[in-house]
Amino acid sequence: GVVTCVTPLPPKDTMSDRQLRIHSGEEPVLSHGCGVVLRLSGLWTPGRGPHRFWMEGGAVRGDPEGTINLVHYEDVAEAVRRVLINLEGVNSVEEEDRVCLVSDGAEVPCTRRRGTMRMSQR
Repeated sequence: GVVTCVTPLPPKDTMSDRQLRIHSGEEPVLSHGCGVVLRLSGLWTPGRGPHRFWMEGGAVRGDPEGTINLVHYEDVAEAVRRVLINLEGVNSVEEEDRVCLVSDGAEVPCTRRRGTMRMSQR
């Protein structure tokens, strides 16, 4: 399904091990009332990311036409910079507004096949 910044977490007793690890890292940040959580989609650079794995013969799990979210390392750095610049105002922000999904922001969903082809051309 579609995940956004305000997608609620599932109940803890239904979380996978991976979800529990992520939640255990986010919970202390949010519980202090002054932190920001940046949830990063798939990180990539031209030389590193899922496209390199697939291009080097790794198996593509799932439907090649299934959608993926990606974000370039430089865009993550910019997101972190913007949070740090605006950190003073975080104390007055509601918890759900202190969780940000950092992604490429593409309006057209990227499929595994299209993403691999697009990134291999960079």
